[in-house]
Amino acid sequence: MKALFFFFALMSQMWCGWCGESTHPFNYDLHLEEISHVSEDMVSERTTIIFHGYNQNYLLGHTLFQNGVLKGRVVCFNFPDYNLVERKLNAEELTFGTFDELLPALYVLKKYVIDEKLGAVDLYGYSAGGGALVNVLALLNSNEHDAKLKSVGIGPIEKLNILSAIRNGLVILDTPLKSMEEIIAFRGTNPEFSTLADNYKTNDLRPIDALPKLEGMGLNVLIHFQKNDEVLSNRDDNLFINTLMQVNRNGTNSFIIGFDGGHNVLHASLWRHYLQMVRTLAPPPKKSILCLR
Repeated sequence: MKALFFFFALMSQMWCGWCGESTHPFNYDLHLEEISHVSEDMVSERTTIIFHGYNQNYLLGHTLFQNGVLKGRVVCFNFPDYNLVERKLNAEELTFGTFDELLPALYVLKKYVIDEKLGAVDLYGYSAGGGALVNVLALLNSNEHDAKLKSVGIGPIEKLNILSAIRNGLVILDTPLKSMEEIIAFRGTNPEFSTLADNYKTNDLRPIDALPKLEGMGLNVLIHFQKNDEVLSNRDDNLFINTLMQVNRNGTNSFIIGFDGGHNVLHASLWRHYLQMVRTLAPPPKKSILCLR
């Protein structure tokens, strides 16, 4: 599950900077950062928040930007378990499959949709980050964990506005994690995998089981699976796709099966379709926010 994306030198026409790093409520290096083209029409460009994969970090956003597959404003951040091998985190310390994993992503969404009043936001989730993205959507579309959402400043009004901005944008799931059980059946188990499986099961956060909670959201979704995925396997790809099609029947569903060389490569087949898809979507609305009276 250790992705091998490479980080290239940044392009000259690019703005990059941290976003209030010292003010966030988490006790680790969130590294909330923006990358943008320097252009005159930045207001009309898309904003994409990157959910990085297992053992990765915020630099995944740099890689996607540098390769030209994402334009506009790209927002990067670290999940709590970023660079877990380099930081020598033990299995018992991992937050994947818990609410602590999801709260920083929800905080970032609140910062951009509520604080900046964005009318639309695109979300990209890769591998374990794709699983986290599914769980974030499920939390926002239910009332089961509203107390936890309040801990990052998301109440009923904020939740409605965030859901509206997500519906106005695009959700990209790139080889998303479906369950640890699928991986264990394919690769065998170890203490790390076993702990993660327990986390997801105990907290009712297995992504493939969370899909029904997306019922009625009406999302624009682009899903990519890589044929012969040597990291996650393809056992449950069809189940994932069919379940999502059912719960998101009032939205837009696009599915890509790629043959780009495996899990840990830049998936050109996905990004070709992405460029075609964004051209057909309505332009992101201007900055706006809903109010309840």
